[in-house]
Amino acid sequence: MPQFLKGLVIIMLLYAIGELISYYLNIPVPGNVIGMLFMFAGLQYGLIKKDTVEGISKQLIGLLNLFFIPAGVGLLAYESLLMDNLLVIVLAPVISSLIVMLVAAYVFLLLKKR
Repeated sequence: MPQFLKGLVIIMLLYAIGELISYYLNIPVPGNVIGMLFMFAGLQYGLIKKDTVEGISKQLIGLLNLFFIPAGVGLLAYESLLMDNLLVIVLAPVISSLIVMLVAAYVFLLLKKR
């Protein structure tokens, strides 16, 4: 089996295993995340050779921007909903970011005094 195809089979198999575990154990972690954890563990413990998945991984990363097109098109279907809630959608991340920065600065000042 060509290295490229072998790498793709490993990635898809780990993805499928992760999805099955997530579904049947009814845990709130997405299957693709579980699959990535298995991939990480396999690479760390030498069960999966880096060279086997490296080629297909680079190819998939090169195509990553194409995977966002359906999500972007899907947003267009909810344009009126987005426009109705635009203020909340914009303000929530801005305010939460400001709060995080203020708390981080406050913690820094407290630690600096020590």
